Amino acid sequence: MTSWPDLIFEKLREFGIRHVAYVPDAGLARLIELCQAADDMEPTVLTTEEEGIGILAGAWLGGERGALLMQSSGVGNCINALSLAKVCGFPLLMIVTMRGEWGEMNPWQIPMGQITGKTLQLAGVIVYEVTKPEAAAPTVEAKLPRRAAIAQILAERQDTLVVTGLGSPTYDCAAVGDHPLNFYLWGAMGSAVTVGLGLALAQPKRRVLVVTGDGEMLMGLGALATVAMKGPNNLSILVIDNEHYGETGMQQTHTSAGVDLAGIALRCGFPQSVTVRQQAELDNAASILYMAKGPVVVVLKVSSARDPLVLPPWDGALLKSRFRQAVLGPQVF
Repeated sequence: MTSWPDLIFEKLREFGIRHVAYVPDAGLARLIELCQAADDMEPTVLTTEEEGIGILAGAWLGGERGALLMQSSGVGNCINALSLAKVCGFPLLMIVTMRGEWGEMNPWQIPMGQITGKTLQLAGVIVYEVTKPEAAAPTVEAKLPRRAAIAQILAERQDTLVVTGLGSPTYDCAAVGDHPLNFYLWGAMGSAVTVGLGLALAQPKRRVLVVTGDGEMLMGLGALATVAMKGPNNLSILVIDNEHYGETGMQQTHTSAGVDLAGIALRCGFPQSVTVRQQAELDNAASILYMAKGPVVVVLKVSSARDPLVLPPWDGALLKSRFRQAVLGPQVF
């Protein structure tokens, strides 16, 4: 099995990380060695961790990406310098190995170890905690595993009517389990939200959930304005945002460059629109999708890792008739 430092290293290369600033640390030794050996990376050993924040800010000004590697005991040295990233909006990836937790042999490490995560959060840093080696690389990607996240959300659907956009959102929902109250779109890219709107207007007493991708949502941005104008209180839109066009070769979408779909929905007039990045936020996301007064948008930032295809029926006439019968009863025929 490939070690977690090797997997993280591959993620750093995948995302074009060139500058790697670090204070030597035994827990990060393998990752540091890999970065030092890479011809396309510029490693910089630091005398104190806060230097790395300034170096990476300068690298970003010059058009290059970087990462800061350190031990938890070094976080306290960075607090004032973090204002540089926070105020100016510099991207800052920090990979922190932990000391001072259960089993720590050195009592001097415990005080900082116990407050590392909380300290970073108070400074405005989004913190992801990794307790399993296999979760390290996906966490560095700072996005949720899509299938698990969608399964958790759909577990609470009950009798919700679900419309899925073409491609991965359809496969994701089918992977949770085919359902007669799922209407899958295998084509007509950009139509998922408008189909969901029509359904919500026709069935005002039923919750309608549209599950679509960032590429399709970008194609149908105007539909957000139409939904906001109509204001159906039973319509929820879940955007699965992996920042790529999954069906055409994984080209990056506009969201990879910072386009904020949740922010666009708010500007259109949605009463509630949020972006979810962490596992701890999923329960609240599900509550918004199923309980909040609509229309609402939840943008789920997920990993770009490819999942196995799970294909539901794709006969359009069958899907239409099956769905109508499940909603309206056998008398529809």
